[in-house]
Amino acid sequence: MTRSPTETALAGRILDAFASLTDEQRAKATEVIGMALDLRGVPRRLGELWIQTAEAAAFQAVVASRFPYTGEEAETFTEAWEN
Repeated sequence: MTRSPTETALAGRILDAFASLTDEQRAKATEVIGMALDLRGVPRRLGELWIQTAEAAAFQAVVASRFPYTGEEAETFTEAWEN
């Protein structure tokens, strides 16, 4: 599966944006995101999990763009994984 140049560029921008945050800015972002997601009274933890998930997804998109694979390769991997 190959990633589009736009998807890869966006993923890179997301990673850059999070990397450029100071500790204070990241803590504030965590707080704001967490408050928006809060359902159980743990907004700071939810915010941090959301940021970590966004970073991980962006990282996966960047890595996938560097190592494109075909459907056949994916099928071979899946078969090997199942056996």
